[in-house]
Amino acid sequence: MIGVFLYPKIDMKKIFSIIALSLSTLGFGQEVLDSITVAINRASSPFNEAMREVNVITQSEIEKAPVETINEMLEYSSGVDVRQRGGFDIQSDVSVRGGTFEQTLILLNGMKMNDPQTGHHNMNLPISYDLIEQVEVLQGGASRVYGPNAFAGAINFRTRRDGETMLGARMMGGQYGLFQAAVYGALKGKKHYTLISLDHVQSDGFRYNTDFVKDNVYIQSVIEAGENKLIVNGGFNSKAFGAQTFYSANFPDQFEATQTQFASAIWEGKAADDKLRYDIKGSWRRHYDRFELFRETGDGFYVYDRGLFIKGTDTAGTWYSDHNYHRTDVRELEGNASYNFEKFGQTSFGLDYRHEQIVSSALGMPLQETIEVPGDGRGMYTKGDLRENYSVFVEHMASIGKFNFSAGVLVNYNTAFGEDFMPGLDVSYRVSPEWLLYGSYNKSFRFPTFTDLYYNLGGAKGSSTLKPEYSHNYELGIKRSVGNTFFGVSVFRRAGKDMIDWVQYAPDSIYAENITEINMNGVSVQYGIHSFENISWLNTVSVSYNFLFNDNLDAEYPSLYVLDYLTHKFGLNVNHGFGLEGLTMDWRFNIQDRNGEYYNAIEGANTPYALVALIDAKLNYHVNKFDFFVEASNLLNQDYVDRGNVYQPGVWVRGGIAVKFEKK
Repeated sequence: MIGVFLYPKIDMKKIFSIIALSLSTLGFGQEVLDSITVAINRASSPFNEAMREVNVITQSEIEKAPVETINEMLEYSSGVDVRQRGGFDIQSDVSVRGGTFEQTLILLNGMKMNDPQTGHHNMNLPISYDLIEQVEVLQGGASRVYGPNAFAGAINFRTRRDGETMLGARMMGGQYGLFQAAVYGALKGKKHYTLISLDHVQSDGFRYNTDFVKDNVYIQSVIEAGENKLIVNGGFNSKAFGAQTFYSANFPDQFEATQTQFASAIWEGKAADDKLRYDIKGSWRRHYDRFELFRETGDGFYVYDRGLFIKGTDTAGTWYSDHNYHRTDVRELEGNASYNFEKFGQTSFGLDYRHEQIVSSALGMPLQETIEVPGDGRGMYTKGDLRENYSVFVEHMASIGKFNFSAGVLVNYNTAFGEDFMPGLDVSYRVSPEWLLYGSYNKSFRFPTFTDLYYNLGGAKGSSTLKPEYSHNYELGIKRSVGNTFFGVSVFRRAGKDMIDWVQYAPDSIYAENITEINMNGVSVQYGIHSFENISWLNTVSVSYNFLFNDNLDAEYPSLYVLDYLTHKFGLNVNHGFGLEGLTMDWRFNIQDRNGEYYNAIEGANTPYALVALIDAKLNYHVNKFDFFVEASNLLNQDYVDRGNVYQPGVWVRGGIAVKFEKK
């Protein structure tokens, strides 16, 4: 890796010990405003009254940070683990509170975006961060609110729904042939607010077989109908990338191309007296995946010749007859209603229907009739599966003196896995106008993906007998929000049963199993100040620390997902000026110490994950309508992996210009 020896050896363990000790009572802060609401219950709540730990990332924070994708922004959120395979959102596995990437529910404006093939595709969202108004990270299980797959937490991306007419554009270039261009805009009419964005990014790659190209298109319109609203949107996401050792070090020359198509409509209504509110949501998501274990796409890789894949003198095994092709379709219809009884609180109720289907060359049962893969000329869908899910819920929120509570239950039936019952209770006590004490219990669950059930290639084998996994989530916390400061501490426990994991008994054999009970315990601390009266050049300072430990660490095999959580995560953010109007600097400092080990293909032995310190920075100069910026990631040039054998970029410098015109 270029420049890997330019920096002296750093004793990361010593640095981490000093910082963790000195800041053990601090944590990551957020821009907390009285107007911020979060969707941690069926009815949205003010942030200051939330009876759970929830982190909010605002639009202004995203604009200041040294990131170019919403996935990268999550890297700095307390309690979130973003395991990247390359940069710029090529593939990101996002998890919360030590869960796996399959155990976090991803939502776009409240619509579920998880892919039933594999959680590796959950973050293939068709949106640019230019349109994001707010990101809400709900920590802990949330199945009684969101249903299946909100096993360890949920992340909701909210796009802008109001504002002025505007037009903006960005252009950026950098090392490794990096180029990005984006244009976005909004049109405000008498009865509508319409957004549109187009985003393109590409790179030659920071090392062999890490090149990529990505495109996003998104459109949304909020249409007013009296006091009611109709929100319609649609999006397209396309990625193609070299996937060097992404899924197996035994076959490093991998390649993947994915495509997401998404559309949804939401009708929001209310009664004349505003006591009854309701919404009806419908969505459709289609996802294509072409995975090449032996890369055929591009120069210098394998060539298909009479049923064989040949690269120079190397010929792939005859067991590999063609690439993997997958197409998933998800259709969902949801109805929610809430009635405010005033003195007696508010009751919410509703139902949800979800249809998940896959056709594939590798996953599922044999199809009666094969289907040709569109635009490929060779691939065929020969297998498939489908399942349907029905959920009914009821929830009641009320206040008694200084106490608030929310109690509810979700009853679920799945055609493949049967019925389930998910209760939950959140309680808070207002100690003072500034301090809130809260506690919660929630049961959650997740279904196996089609990959978990059916995959069988390259030494990895799924199991069609897998059962759903379950968790009991307990949390106790206290927080203080006043003026421009926020402080919060929470302790939590997730008792997991029938956990689904891919376990590696030997270097060339990986199996999906329901392993034993795994209990995750942790502490999260957050603190932040977002303006300083006496220090004009200092804008924000926020700090976080998360500690996780597992009381079932007697496994004698390398776990690919369940046991590879972040034991320690420390974050520091500082945004400051220089005394020159319009010139600001944003620093992001992360220390991550990951539990577990992986089979190191270079050393030929199991290797523990190393502690790593990452510093990212962005220098921005704003003048008139323009922003000129230079940013860099991994300034310490750390040589590290988020996932075994998938090396991350070293220092990556880029710069560019952005402009935004807005009608006042």
